[in-house]
Amino acid sequence: MRPRKLLPLLIAAVLLIPAFPASAAAKRDVAALADVAPTDWFYPYVKRLYEDGVINGVAADRYAPYEPARLTELAALITRYLGLEGHAARRKAELEAAGVPGASLWYSGYIQTMADAGILRPEDLRALGASVTFEGYVFIPLTAEPRLEAPVLRKDAARYIARSFELDGVNVKSNRLSPEISSARF
Repeated sequence: MRPRKLLPLLIAAVLLIPAFPASAAAKRDVAALADVAPTDWFYPYVKRLYEDGVINGVAADRYAPYEPARLTELAALITRYLGLEGHAARRKAELEAAGVPGASLWYSGYIQTMADAGILRPEDLRALGASVTFEGYVFIPLTAEPRLEAPVLRKDAARYIARSFELDGVNVKSNRLSPEISSARF
């Protein structure tokens, strides 16, 4: 695998920014990120998404714009972009209460939300070594963690982002959706 085929976090930010409405009040200041300068070409994209809470840094003061993105990070980014952070937190709590393997991982709610919305489909999960239980929970065995934490290829990122754009609040693929997913207009 060649490094140029990996999707850096900054490219994910650029791909999502055109459809993301600006918030009325910025909550965070991008100046906290030491590796994102106003002279960087990607600065306005990172600034907007960071201040709106769609993206986070890899540390309190570091964004790591030239490091490849991981599927887990992309799942968090897409979930926040769709405004489904609350749904992801609830689903993570459900996974933990049900004792589903992998529920304690920081990204389990995000992966579950992507599956609930049909962005990550059963065939995608199988390819990653995860699966969906009869109850609709995403099961993440220890053997799947390295694949979920691996850098995401641009072709896969484009597929997941495009699927998130297809959501219209009606054609969502899950029967376990919270009201904000089933009634939202994306």
